[in-house]
Amino acid sequence: MKCFTIIFLFISFFATGQPVEVLKIEKLQIPGNQKFYHPKFDHTGERLLLTAENYKGLTLFELDSEKLIKISDAVGAGYSPVFSRDNEMVLFVEQEFIDKRRHSKLQAWQQATGETRLLEPASRTMSVPMIAGNRVLYRAEEKLKSAVVNNEKPDRSDEIFAGIEDRHLVLYRGDERLVIKPYESESYIWPSVSPDRKHVMAYAMGKGAFICDLTGMVLAEFGLVEAPVWAGNDFIVGMVTKDDGHRILESEIVAVEPLSGNRKTISPENVVAMHPTVSAKTQKIAFHTPAGEIYFIHYQLKR
Repeated sequence: MKCFTIIFLFISFFATGQPVEVLKIEKLQIPGNQKFYHPKFDHTGERLLLTAENYKGLTLFELDSEKLIKISDAVGAGYSPVFSRDNEMVLFVEQEFIDKRRHSKLQAWQQATGETRLLEPASRTMSVPMIAGNRVLYRAEEKLKSAVVNNEKPDRSDEIFAGIEDRHLVLYRGDERLVIKPYESESYIWPSVSPDRKHVMAYAMGKGAFICDLTGMVLAEFGLVEAPVWAGNDFIVGMVTKDDGHRILESEIVAVEPLSGNRKTISPENVVAMHPTVSAKTQKIAFHTPAGEIYFIHYQLKR
């Protein structure tokens, strides 16, 4: 593939625990020099969902063909979209104003046909979608709902997912819902479940990033590591920022080893690196800059 410029080579870190090497860092050359933000890998690591800085619109970028495919132009479409388990569909929430009041509706876009199907009509309250086997789970008008994504795929009701509802940390095991409280009187953002489905990671506004078990018992704390995401079960990545109270002045991507808490900056110097996404399958980390540039960090685990 010829759409990258290599700008950085080889970092080794974690004096103890699982050693990780950053092999190279590349800037993605997007057709037309378009600006995109908030990248998100599909399950293969060969496609990216991209959006605007304010989450308006949603675009799919195929890395091999360097092809951009417009999915939606709607407001909010780029906020936490998800791929179906078979990668054939993208589930996302669009926002619209009805009688000057904001509403949200759940959409399913299928790449094979290019068609978008309405799964849930406009609602005053709606959560981001979560995939459970062949279904998508979401909350609308304070009710837990689900919709079948693909009738040909077997249902998996034992999946575990984490979400935020009214700033509370909520776990779902199929249709079962459980509110957990790692910290009393805290609000949470950026929830996720580890790939082995044994642990939950999130960010408590008054505490920072942490990992807990499925009952809410805190197992590890990482401090002000924002937008944390899992990189397999071996380590996590997130961003550490500095701001002036109005805008972010500096931001770097860090990798953290959960057992020891050791961390290392893995993004290039003098690059404001934000909101990482990880493909453990292809061992790549993507992030955006305030200028709408997308970078890849290629890494490997040394066993």
